[in-house]
Amino acid sequence: MVSAFPSRSIDTTGAIFDDAPKLQASYLNAGFRVGQPQYYLKKGKADAAGEFTWDPSHDAPASPIHCTASVSLDVSPTQARWSVGTNQYLTIPGKPDEFDRIREIWVIASLGPQKRARRKSDNADPPEPQRLVQWNNLELTFIDERGGQDRWSASCLPIIQSPRRLRRAATRPRKSQNQVASRGQYARFRVPETEKIVEIQIRGQITLSGNLAYEQRAAMGRDDLCGNVIIFTDKRPSRRVKAKR
Repeated sequence: MVSAFPSRSIDTTGAIFDDAPKLQASYLNAGFRVGQPQYYLKKGKADAAGEFTWDPSHDAPASPIHCTASVSLDVSPTQARWSVGTNQYLTIPGKPDEFDRIREIWVIASLGPQKRARRKSDNADPPEPQRLVQWNNLELTFIDERGGQDRWSASCLPIIQSPRRLRRAATRPRKSQNQVASRGQYARFRVPETEKIVEIQIRGQITLSGNLAYEQRAAMGRDDLCGNVIIFTDKRPSRRVKAKR
């Protein structure tokens, strides 16, 4: 964890982790990627997807790409909608009693899965292709069951890039040949159980970049530049039907 903060009125905390999380069963997954479909929305068995052009100069797999886009996500029991850039919202309807409260939000930046493992016969790995996924800003608005709102800007923003030229601390052991470098970073925001948040609005801005350095160009895979907003909820308690005597 490298950063944490509280909000003004809701004791929500945020923390950032230097790794790509293992996706768990969630209520909703809103994502973007460099390949098709460029943005998508999944909730249970329902899903929606859309396509657009990130950068018109990225017209070949190994050509450069650099772009900045806004993202917008609204989640309530009756509806979820997600947009990237100036594109139309992807919308999935819901039901008034679909969940009891929103309890956790993950915001992810990822370079996709590791493509190549180092082999003992290799003298050296080929140079890593230049890649960058960065959340430039992130604003969250929490809405409770009474309609009260709490809006604040996140201070922990995910960013992942390659190659990663970080200086090793003198007290830290050297990385072994079998150790895999991190391919992602994510921020996790938790809402305390005492707060019944039933709706959230998320606004942010992202930057995608790749193949800008000529000696570090490589064909871009569909998931080489991607990110997600994951919403976790507590289910509404089921009502027990009293048996007739």
